[in-house]
Amino acid sequence: MINESHITNFNTLCDAINNGEVCLMEGKRKSDGEIVNLICAVHFDGEEYAMTPFAEMVSGNPFEDYYPPAPDGGFFEVG
Repeated sequence: MINESHITNFNTLCDAINNGEVCLMEGKRKSDGEIVNLICAVHFDGEEYAMTPFAEMVSGNPFEDYYPPAPDGGFFEVG
């Protein structure tokens, strides 16, 4: 089940996309130092821009990395 904070963040990201306030930028992951691509909401306060990361782009083929959900619950764990 998707938790409520992820739903709220997703809705905030959708609003940012609809308002043209989203960007793709590089960031450095704190846990391992890897450079990754982040989807960020952009806020401008009149003087400075602030980027809030919402998601990390999947490296590689997402169809090979993730199992899709099954309609009756659980996941299709094929291949």
